Amino acid sequence: MKKLCTILYVFGIPILLAWLLVINPDKEYGWFMGIVHGALAIPNWIISLFSEGWLMKATLFSSAYGVWWWIALCASIIEYISSVIYIAKS
Repeated sequence: MKKLCTILYVFGIPILLAWLLVINPDKEYGWFMGIVHGALAIPNWIISLFSEGWLMKATLFSSAYGVWWWIALCASIIEYISSVIYIAKS
């Protein structure tokens, strides 16, 4: 049961959030949404495999968005790797 909860936490919730927080290509985003979109870049990538036109990163953004997007993406990758290792060990 603990393993199932961990899998849902790591993969299910981020995909749901990415689906709810769709990136609008006509809107300009700032630094805060850079953090959100960077943290959800992997779920957005997974959704983009099945949905044409789904964005991983906004097309119109400030320079702070780009910086925070990369920081959040790196933190997200580290979190996913550590979660997969944790699931594999348990």
